[in-house]
Amino acid sequence: VRIFNLLKEFSKKRHQITLLAGSKENELNVDNPLNKICYKVCLYQLPKQSKISFIIKSIFSSKPYPALRFQSDSLKTKLADILKENKFDLIWINFSILADIMPKNIIKGTPIVLDQHECEELVYKDYFYNGRIIEKLSSLINLMKLKKFHREVYGRFNAIFCVSKEEAQFTKLQVKDNTKILIVPNGVDENLFTAGQYSDNKPNRIILCSNMGVRRNIDAAIWFAKDIFPKIRKKIS
Repeated sequence: VRIFNLLKEFSKKRHQITLLAGSKENELNVDNPLNKICYKVCLYQLPKQSKISFIIKSIFSSKPYPALRFQSDSLKTKLADILKENKFDLIWINFSILADIMPKNIIKGTPIVLDQHECEELVYKDYFYNGRIIEKLSSLINLMKLKKFHREVYGRFNAIFCVSKEEAQFTKLQVKDNTKILIVPNGVDENLFTAGQYSDNKPNRIILCSNMGVRRNIDAAIWFAKDIFPKIRKKIS
């Protein structure tokens, strides 16, 4: 959602966008809205191994688990081909774990920005302090790898986008002074969510749409139930 809406805004400002994105399909459907937003959409194949195989692989690799999980030979090949065939005014990378695959000799002199989406180190710190024993061990290993990984890649960017003030402060401690840190929070389209829009609206219902396989979302649900919901019930019985 974040990437799509930022692309939509870039398109409104008449930027010509070439998008390289991971997919299980070989091409986009004709009616996909990205076709209208982007000048060109290139797809690469996502890694096909199981999560367990990546975890085992990461034990013997110097790279952190997320980098191994989402990088692929298909991505590297497509990226190199696109950069050889085109000259860009700006390269915008989503997620720090993909940042080290950029071929330095091809992109020399081109401004590069990183949209972190989330600070991986803070995610693993949460698991280290609050997770189960196996999660703590895995988090500790990945924290050490991420520290080294980010130290090597952060210096390649002219600017880094963070979604929160806390993540921006944490990232600022790890980069050189000449790298801009910008806070670009996630937003909500208020026109999309209006009261009375749907015929099946039911009063006094609250829905939390989250992946409950992620610790921070579990924390958010518990925090809401304990700290926020009682305040709501005082006003709405």
